[in-house]
Parts: sequence; structure tokens; C-alpha cells
Amino acid sequence: MRKTIFLIVLTLMTTLCGCGGDIENVSDASSSDASQAEPDLPYTVITNPYQSLYNNASNVWDMTIHDGYLYVGAGDYDKNISPAKAHRYSLEEQKWSACGLIPDEQIALFKSIGGRLYIPGCDPTADWSMGNIYLLENDSFEVLRTIPNGVHCFDIVEFDGKLFVALGHTDTNKAFPVAVSNDGGQSFKTLNADSETLPDRRVYRLFPHGNELYALNGASVYKYDGEEFVYTADWRNSFVSGYGFYTRIPASAYFKGRTYFTTGYLFHFEDPQKLQYTIFENAIVTDLEVYGDSLYVLCAKPLENGNYLICLTKTVDGTDYETIKTIEYPLPALSFALDGNELYLGIGDISEENNIHKGDILKTEVTP
Repeated sequence: MRKTIFLIVLTLMTTLCGCGGDIENVSDASSSDASQAEPDLPYTVITNPYQSLYNNASNVWDMTIHDGYLYVGAGDYDKNISPAKAHRYSLEEQKWSACGLIPDEQIALFKSIGGRLYIPGCDPTADWSMGNIYLLENDSFEVLRTIPNGVHCFDIVEFDGKLFVALGHTDTNKAFPVAVSNDGGQSFKTLNADSETLPDRRVYRLFPHGNELYALNGASVYKYDGEEFVYTADWRNSFVSGYGFYTRIPASAYFKGRTYFTTGYLFHFEDPQKLQYTIFENAIVTDLEVYGDSLYVLCAKPLENGNYLICLTKTVDGTDYETIKTIEYPLPALSFALDGNELYLGIGDISEENNIHKGDILKTEVTP
């Protein structure tokens, strides 16, 4: 099944590489070096905190380091398999502990805002009249059940001193699926859009882009004008999903005047009217993050022996990419976090197969 998924992706990549338009061809070590590099060992499997879950629910969808702890997210909002608890790993004591109950089906994303750590609630296990966000308080995530009709909350960002959440609504709710809070998440109100017909009832991602804020609704881009979201661009001819992530866009970052995000392919824009992508040959881009003055991009490439070559690359200018770590493993890594020269990798796969390696967390060293 995994090979089938990647063959489909590689076919898509071959097609895309032959297209004209806004394609940015770069000389990147992730394509040339990753295909030739020897597996870089050793690494340590430090644990699998969600091994009691099954199938994709044990995947490590996201991870982050906050105040000396590594936080990891799992669950499956599509199959309604809840992680029940949030887990974290003490980097100093090298111990795992639970850090709060999560009455949502999946921890798909962590967001650090103003020095505070949030989790958007993907799918509440309570009734759908209100949606959730979670805020880390006193070493435990506390629920803020304050989003009206927030069936799904896929993203949370800060912009202009306010909190914005990207939502998924039911078909009967015709409001634009973004809400805003002026009081730190204690209450939210839904915003409007300048369109009576929306492509999708969901906004999977919000992009704070310099002094602008954009929302992606289907393949249509809307810009916040201070009161409502205004239709701005159409990405239908450029936007391609290269890997079937449940939340469509698992990671995004603003770096040196560009907004970057991944769907399995790495996209970026300075002007939303000119969406571009960077080609990582034969590799799926699964995660990205800015650390210091560099953008780090995580990739996975299928190997003939059935394993995957996990590659961490970085760029200081958004054009030239350098591979700084490769690891061969039975499954790809869907997430990563850096703590100095220590690299943590969250293992997973979107196939429907059970695999003992789903949820493994690897620790290794890099030169960041």
C-alpha cells in the first residue's frame, strides 16, 4: 500500500516537472544528495507514546519543543480515534509524562503564540455546538471550548493582536470558516467573506504573511481586510496535494518575505497571485520549520528495499538547499523538532496498514 501511494506521488511529480508556469527550479541537495547518501546512523528510538492506538492514530503528526519539553501529537479525526491524553518528553530528565486530557480526536498541530503553546481541536468528542482550542497552563493543556460551531479547528494564528482560527463547518453553516478572538481565546466570533458561494466549508490553513493575513478555502485564497475576508487568488491550476494528509497542509512558515507550506510538495509565495513550488526530486516533503536564520525542510524518499530515506535539508536564502541529515527507516518521518544539535523525528505513514513503527520517535544528532 505504501509503495502504491508513493508511485502515485512520483507520477504526479513527473507530470508537474514537465509543466510550465510558476515553477522554481533550484539546485538542491535534497534531490541529488539524498538519492546517493549513505544511511546516517546511529539513531535512538526513544519511545512510542501512542503505541496503544492503532492504524494512523499512532502517527506523530506534529511535534514541538517548548520550555525544555518535546510535545508530540497523534490521533485520527477521520476515523474518530482519540489520543485521549497529550504527552511530552523532558529533554533534561529523558522521561515521558501525560500533560492534559484532549477531548478531541486528533492532535494535529502545535502552535507557539506569544510564548504560549496552543493546540487546535481537530474534532471535538462532545457536541458540535462549540469547538475547542487548548492552552498549556501549569504543565497541562486546558480546554477553551469557546468557538461557536467549530466542528473542526485546523489552525490557530495571531495577527494584529488577535487570535484567528481556521475552521471546518457543517453544510448547514454558511458562514466563512474563520473566527476571531479579541480576548485571548475566551470568546470567538465568525467572520464573513465577500462571496456568497464558497468553494469549501473548511479553511485548512491561515497564512500570516508580513502585515497581511490570508485564508485558504479549497483552492481559493482570501485576504483579511480588517473586517472580512476578500477573495484574492485562485490556486486551482497550481495547488497540488502530493500526499494525502488529513489536514491537507500539515506545516507552514514565514521566511524572509515568503510564506512556505507543504502538501507533499513544497510551495511558497511572495505574492499570492504567483504561487510557486520547489522541486525535491522523488521525495515527499512532510514538514518544515524555521530555526534561527534557516528554513528546515523534512523529506522522505522510498527505497527499493521497501524502506525510506528520511532527509532533513536546510536553506538560508530559500533557493539553495543543503541536506544535513539522512536516515534509513522502515517508515517516513511526518514531523521533526530541533534542540541545538539534537534532532527528533516523528514516524508515521498515511496508509491504512498497521505497522509497529508508526508512532516511533527517533533521536539523532545534526550540525544545524
